[in-house]
Amino acid sequence: MKAITHGKLDRPSVAFVGTWDPFTRDSRELLAKLHSHAQANSLAALAVLLDPPIPLLVHGHYLWREYNDTKTRIELLRAFGADAVLQVVFKHRDINSRANTFLKTIQNHVELAELWIGARQSFGRGYGGSLLSVQDIADKSGFLLTRLPEVRTLPEIRALVAGVQASLASGSISKAVALAGMPPIKSRPDCGKLYLNWAIGRYSAVPLEHPTQAKATVSLELELQHSESGMSFIQWPSPNISYLAFTDGPNAIVDFNPLF
Repeated sequence: MKAITHGKLDRPSVAFVGTWDPFTRDSRELLAKLHSHAQANSLAALAVLLDPPIPLLVHGHYLWREYNDTKTRIELLRAFGADAVLQVVFKHRDINSRANTFLKTIQNHVELAELWIGARQSFGRGYGGSLLSVQDIADKSGFLLTRLPEVRTLPEIRALVAGVQASLASGSISKAVALAGMPPIKSRPDCGKLYLNWAIGRYSAVPLEHPTQAKATVSLELELQHSESGMSFIQWPSPNISYLAFTDGPNAIVDFNPLF
């Protein structure tokens, strides 16, 4: 694995690790708390971004659908409170790495003063990725480990993830937006084609200069179609468009029952 820093860090950091996909209301609230805590303690708020999302590495593109691409997630993290983003790039062989390998990668790039960890979060299977293992590393390395309280129950988290995945798979973008609290946003691809493993059909999207742009005056109708390679794609409408926020898709109903 390797790490890339986006933004400037001129002081020790308090960090939280995640895939940040989808970027939900909970994500925004967590970043606000991280930023406030960092300011109160003369620290930098650092968002550690796992790239690609671990479920994508485990299950592949045909079984896991990204909500926002990496560039968009980085921009959202910085816009909503992170002083910097540390993008940790994983290969498939890194999935079973122990917590000490992962945390060493982080510490090679930043001065870590504090690490926040979610109520149900781990850094791998078995003891090597457990809270006890991470606490042992924190004690030896000299950073504070803070376990966050539970925000949602495990069934609620699973319902949210399943709901978003089902919505993207079926092309019910409005349902995905209702669950995540914001539309899926994609940055302009270098090749001019945006590859998506969503349902084939017509999508509505608005062009944005930045992922946090509040309003857009134009809505575009775009066709997701098959390619010879088997991957579905949308032809990017213009090289002058930096981002597209998808607001609707070919299907309006998804067969799932979220708990909230």
